[in-house]
Amino acid sequence: MSRLMRIFIIHILSWMSSCLLGDGLPFDLLSISGLRHFKANNLTNPGCAQAALDDLKKKASIALNNQQPYSVTNSSRSPPNGNEHGYYSWAPYFHANCSGVPHIKDPMTDCPYQRIDGKYATDLRLLTDPRDSGSMVNDVLALSIYYYLYEDEKYATKAVQLLNVWFLDPDTAMRPNIEFGQVVRGPGEWVGRVEGILDMRYYVYIPAAVELLTNSTAVGGSNSQFTKEMKTWFFQYGNWLLTSKLGTGARNAANNHATFYVVQLATYFAWTGQEKKAIILIQEFRDRQFQYQIIKSGEQPLESGRTRSFHYQAFNLIALTYIARLSEKINGAPNFWEQKTKQGATIKTAVDYLVDQGFPKDDPIYFMVPLYSAKQHYGDSTGKYNKFLSKLLQIDIPGDEWWLFWNPLALNDAGSMPPKVGTNRTDDDDIEEDGGGYTPADTNETVKWSSGALSITNSSVLCNYFVWGSLWILILGFIPRL
Repeated sequence: MSRLMRIFIIHILSWMSSCLLGDGLPFDLLSISGLRHFKANNLTNPGCAQAALDDLKKKASIALNNQQPYSVTNSSRSPPNGNEHGYYSWAPYFHANCSGVPHIKDPMTDCPYQRIDGKYATDLRLLTDPRDSGSMVNDVLALSIYYYLYEDEKYATKAVQLLNVWFLDPDTAMRPNIEFGQVVRGPGEWVGRVEGILDMRYYVYIPAAVELLTNSTAVGGSNSQFTKEMKTWFFQYGNWLLTSKLGTGARNAANNHATFYVVQLATYFAWTGQEKKAIILIQEFRDRQFQYQIIKSGEQPLESGRTRSFHYQAFNLIALTYIARLSEKINGAPNFWEQKTKQGATIKTAVDYLVDQGFPKDDPIYFMVPLYSAKQHYGDSTGKYNKFLSKLLQIDIPGDEWWLFWNPLALNDAGSMPPKVGTNRTDDDDIEEDGGGYTPADTNETVKWSSGALSITNSSVLCNYFVWGSLWILILGFIPRL
């Protein structure tokens, strides 16, 4: 098929889909209202946020000067079906077991692979799609936030270029599915798995980035052709999630796979004008999987049995608090903050359970976003949330990611910064339970929290939720790491 024909077909599909898509909800999952408040009230005198702005500028400038836009077609290894436009990743916890296998020519195809929970395969970097996917989201967010704050068109132009190359250009675009995510290697057919859908969880931030870019010349408004084509891609990906065998499998999962499935699909429903479907999806999850995810004590038994108990419970809470925040923005959606499980537990019960466990060695930083989100909704009458947050904010985090702040007024208060301590995180720590996630940037770089950037008191708002520290907690925080 010629390139012109492909372009023509994409434009026709875009036009047809735009007839089906409503305007959708204005997206605020990135706390756009917080950016708006900061821009209007604090940008000229940022105070404790200056270090954050400096780091944002650094990351946006690096993205601006990237001369090789990310694309699935850049990979040296195509998916098993040979289509270079397909996203491709391997199951990170599966390892070749060549014991007793005769005449081994290639361990990847000759040896069976066995799962070892929490232990990462050493050759994951051979596939570039996961890493590039995360880097694309990271760069687009840095560029779009910088454009929104400073209205410098060249940053918007670069963000749109990255989005075009990854999602829209017929020569380089990723297909709107993940048929070959988290493939288990070895003898036999290599196929995608339900777990691979977790690889795409970062894409829930793309609608927010597009919203930030709306008034730029590069985008041209909320009804521009670019915006329609972006919504079309996510409309098609949402349809794949809804109807495909793998998507159905994720929807019927019991643990964090189902939770993050709802995070993704409800987001895309909401953005593409399908709010009623988003409400139905959230209600279905509330009445099914959520009923069994948190027991009376607050423990999440489907996550606590993993090799990193605290980590995976915090991971699921990232998604649960995201759903709660999203539900607040959809008229008619249930108040997910107050929903109870079969044993009478709520999100707060699960948050309290982890706080009461004490400060863990098990990668506690993943708890930052759900804990702060819970504090904002439920309050903190005893001060224990702030006490735990103060410990979290003393940790040095690898600087390839940054924190988004979640409170519209998060930059009102400032204070003193407690001393920092080290972290035992490794390059692979953001790869979730067969969920992919690979670090986009140099893990040798470390971002220090802004000096004078934090005051934890019962009444203060954490200033350095604007300080760019670790956003693997982009989904909610999470940009991938390998």
